[in-house]
Amino acid sequence: PGRYKLDVILHDANSEKVGTRSTGIILPPVSSEDLTISSVVLADRIELQTETAEASPFGPAKVFPNVSGSFRPDQSLLLFFQLSNFQIDTASQSGYVVSLAEVLQGSRRIFSEQLKIDNQNAANRDRLHLVHTFDLEGLNPGQYEVVLQIHDQISEQNLERRIPFNIVPSN
Repeated sequence: PGRYKLDVILHDANSEKVGTRSTGIILPPVSSEDLTISSVVLADRIELQTETAEASPFGPAKVFPNVSGSFRPDQSLLLFFQLSNFQIDTASQSGYVVSLAEVLQGSRRIFSEQLKIDNQNAANRDRLHLVHTFDLEGLNPGQYEVVLQIHDQISEQNLERRIPFNIVPSN
C-alpha cells in the first residue's frame, strides 16, 4: 500500500518519436482476511502456459485483453480474474467458492455460467485463476453487461463486479 508514481515512456522505432506520461497511483491496504478479487479482464483469447519459467501477472495463463470492450457476435467473450484470501475449512482442508457470471442486456439475462471451486479443482490454495467463457453467437449489436458474483461458502463473504461491454456488427 502507499502512493506511487508511474512513468510510461513509449518509443516509436519507425519515426523515432518518444512520448511520456506520468500519473500517480494510490494502492489501498489489502486485508489478508477479506476475500479479494483482482481487476476483471475482458479478453479475446487466453492460452494456458505449460512452461512455468516465464513469470506472468496472470499466473499460468497468457491473457490477450480486449481493451476496447467491443466484441463481434462471431467471437467469444472471456472473463479472467484472480481470487485470493478465500477461506479453507480447517477440518476438511477444503474451500468452496462459487463464481456466477451473467450476461445482461438491460435487465434481461441472456445467459450465465457458474463455476464451483473446491479442494478437488483448486491447484493453488493462495490464489485462484478463474475464466468464464461466453459464446456471443446470435447476439444482436448493442450494449451489454457482465455481472460477476463471487461467494465464499466457508467465510460467507460475497463480492460483485459489473463490467460493461459492447457487441458490434460483424464485418
